[in-house]
Amino acid sequence: MTEMDGQARPAGGLPEPPDLLRAIYDRAATADPAAGYHLVESDGSLRRLPYRDLLRRGAWLAGRLPAPARPGPAGTTLLIAGLDPQTTLLAFFAALHAGAVPVILPPPSALGGLSDFVARTRAVAGQFAGPVALALEPELFAGTAPAPELPVLWLPTAADCGTADPPPRTPGDVAFVQLTSASTGAGKLVPVTHANVCANLRDLRRALGTGLRERVASWLPLYHDMGLVGGALLSAFWGWPVYLLRPTDFILRPARWIDTLSRYRCTFTASPNFGYDYAARMVRDRDVADADLSALAHAVVGAEPVRYASLAAFVDRFARYGMRAANLVPSYGMAETTVATTVAVPGRTPRYVCVDSGQAVVGKPVQTLGEGVLGEPPSAGVAAFSMGVPVGDLRVELVDEDGRVLEEERTLGEVTVRGGSVCPGYMDPASGVPEPFARGVHVTGDLGFLDRGELFVLERVKHVIIRNGRNYLASLLEARVADVLDRPAAEVLVCDTDIHDPASKVVAVVENAPAAFGLTAAQRRALRELEVALDEVVVCRRRAFPRTTSGKKKYHEARRLLAIRALPVAAVIPLGDDLHSNDLHGNELQGDDLRGVDLQGDGPQGGLCGDVPAP
Repeated sequence: MTEMDGQARPAGGLPEPPDLLRAIYDRAATADPAAGYHLVESDGSLRRLPYRDLLRRGAWLAGRLPAPARPGPAGTTLLIAGLDPQTTLLAFFAALHAGAVPVILPPPSALGGLSDFVARTRAVAGQFAGPVALALEPELFAGTAPAPELPVLWLPTAADCGTADPPPRTPGDVAFVQLTSASTGAGKLVPVTHANVCANLRDLRRALGTGLRERVASWLPLYHDMGLVGGALLSAFWGWPVYLLRPTDFILRPARWIDTLSRYRCTFTASPNFGYDYAARMVRDRDVADADLSALAHAVVGAEPVRYASLAAFVDRFARYGMRAANLVPSYGMAETTVATTVAVPGRTPRYVCVDSGQAVVGKPVQTLGEGVLGEPPSAGVAAFSMGVPVGDLRVELVDEDGRVLEEERTLGEVTVRGGSVCPGYMDPASGVPEPFARGVHVTGDLGFLDRGELFVLERVKHVIIRNGRNYLASLLEARVADVLDRPAAEVLVCDTDIHDPASKVVAVVENAPAAFGLTAAQRRALRELEVALDEVVVCRRRAFPRTTSGKKKYHEARRLLAIRALPVAAVIPLGDDLHSNDLHGNELQGDDLRGVDLQGDGPQGGLCGDVPAP
């Protein structure tokens, strides 16, 4: 059956709290008084904020919100933007105390600048029926309101303590709103109810098999569901101390993540594939000489395709410090299911199935070429990792293009989800209230299959290249191209140049290419012999891909920028038979050998370095 039911809840399990804030109050009353949101500063010092202080300061700040707070769909919405995780979370809990609905926005640096932030803020504000206010860090805006029509609370660097009873809320009330990352179009607003978030946080802990004394490290941005729900709220809900890094600090010095895991004996962390790949490549021995990762039991991987090369490199790089393959936990999730949808079996070495990227027909069997576990390199095809089974009462089904449920395993279909942590729907801009998912089912837009009851996710529906009536998955092609070029898959984007023209060119864009980048004859031949023969390699010397705020490649936008020559392209290398070499430096390409090589100056900066959520 290509249908998956979540893990059964134990009979007479934990009592269900009425709302998120009350649940955290109850947990803080019994948890270690020192547990809280602790910020690891750039110099390594620790700024502590126990949960009990957080709640008291949130109550104090709630009385200073710049607009009247009223519960319900037409109540106040508080849009929050900041770089300091503690300050951002303080504003988030102030909104909960006031009965307002918090929404954490990406800061200007994650959106391309102040003008883009203002446009995004106004677009988001316009989708709510009730009053909207801003809570901002003054340092980001030089104390000048970016949208004068919206009242602003300038967030204090310090807050007094107050007392307040949390306002009465029902499980069906909206607790907060998340922004989708919009890898295939405009971002959507996802309202999360108290019932949604409490169910998902409860079920995620059960799925992971974690206890009540975990210690968490997170560098993820709070405007992303993995950072907010899977890091900050999960920790507060269970009373775990969490050690927070600013995303910029991780990017500038990824060893800080490893040092935090080691110094505070953290047992739990989470990151997209990019983070593990980036740390494996960028952390130097001298920066982690005394590291000890033996306490780390759960290193969750999600938010983007999981790559064999990235996970293998991370384990190999940090094995001497106590990292084990069985500690990596691939997962599948999204804002629409609050955060977690499926989780692999914890404590088991991640399992993969080798997939032929040239066989991708919805409703037809997936061509598999073998299987293995992390540590056993795939011998053919591309390794697709098991994302495990659904959490809690979530139910996953695969459907064909007509919406019919597919019954057979290893059959490609679109993933659909329903259950208690699936959110009510997307915010309807016209009415300012959620527009329910049809029959309560979220159609994800992701393609995948089941094997032995476990979910394998391959690609977005809109990231499929169609040639001669056959579908080819862009992410699997990118993994193949990355292997040929010996580049990180995060720095390779494969797309057709015109989705409406079945004969348009198929190109691989390579960003952050070194000055000496070139193609050998063997590499050229390998790229032409892929399931979809590449026509060109587009070379960019620096970061180039347009990305969502959570770091996912935006294929539609990349295709548009290619068409108008707005990517920072250094060279375009044709892969036809007329070039006997493609090196762009030295004496191998001269005169007529440069026919068709399109040399351009640097264009506008197009995205983030790697698949990292922007700070």
